[in-house]
Amino acid sequence: MTMLEKELIKIITDGTQMQISEEDITTQSDLIADFGYDSISIIQLVVEIEKKLGVSIDNDYLLIDVISNYGRLLECVQKYSFPQQSSVVLPTEFLGFAPKDV
Repeated sequence: MTMLEKELIKIITDGTQMQISEEDITTQSDLIADFGYDSISIIQLVVEIEKKLGVSIDNDYLLIDVISNYGRLLECVQKYSFPQQSSVVLPTEFLGFAPKDV
């Protein structure tokens, strides 16, 4: 597990009312269904991610289907943390479209 993944998981576990550990979080985890996040707490999560990890997530990726799934959220954060080195699939490709500027 990379430092980025550890930091992201810590932000997620700190942001929920539920008692979860890093072992509970998998790439299939749904932050809403599995960990009690709602629309407001998802927004707060994105703000914390941007602040603590020093990234700015493009508005085209701020879709509930992308940011509520841990695996897709991780890919998105990786993309904006290491744009030159990233070889991950863009999260929106899962949804069948790509942002205007990509």
